[in-house]
Amino acid sequence: MQTNHELPLTFDINITKLPQCFLIGLTLLALVPLFANNLVMALKIPLFGLSVTYFVFSYRTLHDGPKKIRYSLLRSWEVCNDKDFEKIIVLPSTVLTAHAIFLSYKHGKRIRNLLILKRAMPTSDFCRLLVKLKTNA
Repeated sequence: MQTNHELPLTFDINITKLPQCFLIGLTLLALVPLFANNLVMALKIPLFGLSVTYFVFSYRTLHDGPKKIRYSLLRSWEVCNDKDFEKIIVLPSTVLTAHAIFLSYKHGKRIRNLLILKRAMPTSDFCRLLVKLKTNA
């Protein structure tokens, strides 16, 4: 009987500026026409408030994702949100490309999505994560 003593692979996910800039740009593109049209101010102010609220919520969501992902043979996939690693189930709706990973996973009873850009980690780690997800998810 052969035993495999493979060490767990831990991938650190850094926050990149690209999604943040994209979100800021989209919000500005939504706000410019809001004030350029002829709506009465009574409609512009609530629409402006909704746009800003959506921006704040989306911006926080970019920073609240897991900062580490780990794979081991015994425990399968895990994410680290704060200090402890918690088991997840990688869903088949995960999309893997050469430049980004759209990770869809089940954490407890909630389904969550995580965008991992190639810039968010060293290239060798991104390739290793891509291969592990293709072969073990």
